[in-house]
Amino acid sequence: MSFKSLLTDPSNLLSSWKGDNCCNWNGIKCSSSGHVVFFNLQNPHPDEVIINANKEVVSSSNNESDFALKGTLSPLLFTIDHIQYLDLSFSNFVFSKLLAEISNVTNFTYLNLSNSMFQDSITTQFSNLTSLRSLDLSCAILVPDLSSITVSLTLPPKLDSRSLLSFISYGYLSSPNLRWLEGLRNLRYLVMTERILIDQLLNLTSLSVLDIRADILSYGQTYLDISVTQVGGTVPSSLRNSTTLTVFLADGCLIQGSIPSSITKLKKLRLLMLNDNNITGQLPPEILEFTSYNMRGEIQKFFSNLTSLVVLLLENNSLSGAIPYWMFNLPYLSVLDLSMNNFEGVIPPSIQMKSSLFPSIVNLARNKLEGPIPTQLENVNVIDLSLNNFVGSIPAQIGEIPAIRSISLSKNKIHGSIPESFCQSTNVLQVLDLSNNNLSGPIPHSLGNCKSLIYLSLGQKKLTGSVPEELERITSLRYLDLNGNEFKGSFPTVIEKFQELEILNLASNRFKGRIPKFIGDLLIKELQG
Repeated sequence: MSFKSLLTDPSNLLSSWKGDNCCNWNGIKCSSSGHVVFFNLQNPHPDEVIINANKEVVSSSNNESDFALKGTLSPLLFTIDHIQYLDLSFSNFVFSKLLAEISNVTNFTYLNLSNSMFQDSITTQFSNLTSLRSLDLSCAILVPDLSSITVSLTLPPKLDSRSLLSFISYGYLSSPNLRWLEGLRNLRYLVMTERILIDQLLNLTSLSVLDIRADILSYGQTYLDISVTQVGGTVPSSLRNSTTLTVFLADGCLIQGSIPSSITKLKKLRLLMLNDNNITGQLPPEILEFTSYNMRGEIQKFFSNLTSLVVLLLENNSLSGAIPYWMFNLPYLSVLDLSMNNFEGVIPPSIQMKSSLFPSIVNLARNKLEGPIPTQLENVNVIDLSLNNFVGSIPAQIGEIPAIRSISLSKNKIHGSIPESFCQSTNVLQVLDLSNNNLSGPIPHSLGNCKSLIYLSLGQKKLTGSVPEELERITSLRYLDLNGNEFKGSFPTVIEKFQELEILNLASNRFKGRIPKFIGDLLIKELQG
């Protein structure tokens, strides 16, 4: 009852605190043995506020009175030996200090003192709480800020806005360092309001979530978000020790200097965002992969800052809009995979990739792209534009690329003939898939120069004539699909030369005569025709 006598209680949270059986009091739960283990006196109706256009903090809720407990905490609260759960959030302890007696309650697993108007420096008050799993010491919340909206008096008038959210403080708890956390081996969730240098976070390897708010920080073994904070300083080289880190978000943090090259040691890092900082030099990450991340919306301009990026994999998401032209001209980009998204619009006529240890790949398959096929492909080894809505004819330049190994243009709306430029004498083409388009005319004899070809799919078009004898030079061919065309004549004897052929589809053509006996000598696994 001493606890109650030191507080005003406008919401009557403590009105049931009468008699000797405290297990029946509001906000208290006891164990089967009668010990108090649960203590929940959070403010039931925290006031909702906004910052108006005059930069004044005003209430936006219907609360006509303040429901917060107000006063000072009694040290006797922390003599309850068996208590495990304590929530006093959004109370008003009028800038009092944290009681040293908190450290006596070693059974605490959950402790929430957030936004309760404490003012103190955190040193050893929580060091002994070794059973603690969740600790919330935040002293600020994000609220709408209408003062950030201005009208620019141009013709026509334009609405400008900075951040539409600002922080309102409810107390102040500071911490010169995080050494007091070192003994809390069971801690999994920590929320604070404090400016802390990034390298102080990196030894908290047992945490699943660390949220340092307003100044809001989220950190975990796999996730570190310090966006919209003012942590300042530089990104420490010790970040390389966070080997399980997959997401690092640090927009608007006043970070200075260059990013240490050690960040490239984070092999599991999938997302790195460092917008609106004072970073100099190039960003070192070379590989960014966000496969099947359920990412939505358009590609962010942030990626254009990754000037040392070599591999960018964004396949199988829900990204949409047009693909920015700058994405095809990043200075070191060698692999770009944007397949299986919802991109629309056209792509530039010129795509320039950078030679590297990786084969240079452009994969835009399974989108909604349209327009003509690019005419200039520089340093491209593999291009896949299949399952889109590309139109026009196949540019002759595609067949003239000396180092191209794979061309997939299937299931588009391409028309015209197959260019004679395919398979120049120096070619290394291994995959050619032009199936399911509106192509017409004969198979060019030049395809016989594709001696490295292992996959040739020309099915479901309007090709005519006969299968050229020059194809006999493609002795490594394993897959041949010519179905759904208008080829005439006898069964193409050139197929006898394809001793490694595994799949053959000649269905829906106009071949005549019997199937030759040599078909039985080939190691064909699948025959259609």
